[in-house]
Amino acid sequence: MPGRWKVFISYSHKDEARCDSRAEVGVGYPRAFLTSLKAAIQAHEGLLSKDEIFFDDERLSVEAEWRPAIGKALDECELLIFLVSPHSVLSEFCMTTELARALQRNIHVITVLLRPLPDWYGIKVRNPESGATKLLGEWHSGGLPKVSGNAKPVSDWGAQEDAAWANVTERILAFIKAHPFKGADGASAPPDPAPPQPIPAPLPDSGPAFACVPEKSPVPVESALCAALRAHLEQHWTQARLAEVFADEQLIVGVELPASPDTVMRFVCATDDCCVTLAEAVGCLRACKGKPDLGEPVEGALVRMILVIAETYLRAAAVEAGYQPGREEPVWEQEILMASLIAAERMGFGLCFKGGKREPECVYAITPPAEVLGDPDEAGPGLVRSEVMRALDRSQVASGNAISAGYLKATVIRRRRDLKADVVVTALADGAYAQPGPRAALQDFLAQYEIHAFFRSAERQDVPQWALAVIGDLQNALAEAFPPETKTGAEQKMANPAKDGSNGNVVNNYNINASGGAVNFGDHAKVAGRDIHAGSPADWNTVAQALTALQASIAALADGVPQKTRLLADLKEVSAVVETGKPSEGDARLVKRCLEGLKQGAEAVENGGKIVEKISPVWDGLKAAWPAFLALIS
Repeated sequence: MPGRWKVFISYSHKDEARCDSRAEVGVGYPRAFLTSLKAAIQAHEGLLSKDEIFFDDERLSVEAEWRPAIGKALDECELLIFLVSPHSVLSEFCMTTELARALQRNIHVITVLLRPLPDWYGIKVRNPESGATKLLGEWHSGGLPKVSGNAKPVSDWGAQEDAAWANVTERILAFIKAHPFKGADGASAPPDPAPPQPIPAPLPDSGPAFACVPEKSPVPVESALCAALRAHLEQHWTQARLAEVFADEQLIVGVELPASPDTVMRFVCATDDCCVTLAEAVGCLRACKGKPDLGEPVEGALVRMILVIAETYLRAAAVEAGYQPGREEPVWEQEILMASLIAAERMGFGLCFKGGKREPECVYAITPPAEVLGDPDEAGPGLVRSEVMRALDRSQVASGNAISAGYLKATVIRRRRDLKADVVVTALADGAYAQPGPRAALQDFLAQYEIHAFFRSAERQDVPQWALAVIGDLQNALAEAFPPETKTGAEQKMANPAKDGSNGNVVNNYNINASGGAVNFGDHAKVAGRDIHAGSPADWNTVAQALTALQASIAALADGVPQKTRLLADLKEVSAVVETGKPSEGDARLVKRCLEGLKQGAEAVENGGKIVEKISPVWDGLKAAWPAFLALIS
């Protein structure tokens, strides 16, 4: 029948081998989808019949040669359905043969998301003739199945997998009905296909059809951490000495030569021997810290590299072990830094670090209320919003005031803009959130405000067997990338134990923004273990008095002045750093930035000259009390 469509299903055989379908036990998601599609079209044979669906596992069993059969099917189909997964986007054949041919012929493509894959929609497919590219997310469906307009992976439907396939097939049939193919007169037909061509074998030197990820890597293309590294490399490659560093085998081994941002990205995203790649990056960072002439861009690149390698390492090990946690499953690590890294790999958000802090700046710990979120008569939504605002303001106690949905969303948008990273909250999986249902409900509730949420185990858990070596390697690497400072015995006794089990030491960290752009770094000592020289108690008393006067001048501003909140927040940062009288050298840049922000904000306020006057004594007092601050501005 000339009016009926021909459909080609593109998928990875590794997904079929998983046998992970609940809807059709004993098979994988691809065959479960095929069964569902064939059942759904029974009443629509005028549009599509099962004989016009090319699924190679079935059709190739009756074909003499598989490559010509696939080539013929690709040249004749009007619709290609691509089953998206970490395996399929890494398949050379799926990407550079099947999808590339669909793009070349300009036929319809529908994407079906089998398993979570952050930023999958940004993966590029390249037209082999013109070189033009198209993103997976730009094709018609934007990802099926859908819930509230957003793609929800089939694996996230759990026991409701049948509903997921019904969602997919219903939308596919609706699409076909809305785009009827009239082969008899060609009125609505796609462009005439090019003459059949043999399917070429992949070239030995050819990479995948999308940037950043090599053939075997399961890391999603341009994840948030990947994007941050790529942006940094491209920004500093020509001005800094990055090319020199990555071409020097005395510093690092494994980067393809001649070195370039692309070869560095391939190096950090490769899944073969991640532990070796990680050790090379850590060793290079250690060596470069002893070369002060290299400067911050080199160290910044290496710290970003360590985070991307960690992401690659975690995901590669999880894929190999078949580990597929739901988003609501708690991270077994309790320490915020490691837990955030594991969750970032699982959920796809970036991490932002600020100088002087070990924990990611974009991750906020919350203690969510126990009220039911799904009941409009309960106070839960308002209490959750209030608790999130408390965390965003870094306050110890919630204000108790009701927070509107609009105010929280606007605050999150502003915070994302300031941090150049996603806003993330984390909570312990205990009490009312000991079960997956309430955890998922909280995640769904916060998602409407563009907030990522992940849970940590309430009690210390054993690291899964598959992750033991990975976590050990990462802890070693992160200790080098974010090292605790050496403290004297007296200072060590003064350190307050942290809730996460760490000793409360101040550390030197980097602000690594997930979306690239301007990046500020904490002071990282060029010589390990450099002593901290603190001023006399009298000097710090002078600073404290100056800060009190500055706070009074800001507090005198009318409540309606928009800059007032930002000025108080910057002042709070400075006060928190110097209140002990023993700040670390790593805090110097943070304090300098905050004081400059205070001055800039005050100058934008009507009659703000009085505030500017109060900043000068703080500046002078810090120079007298804090040699590291004086050295920074000299």
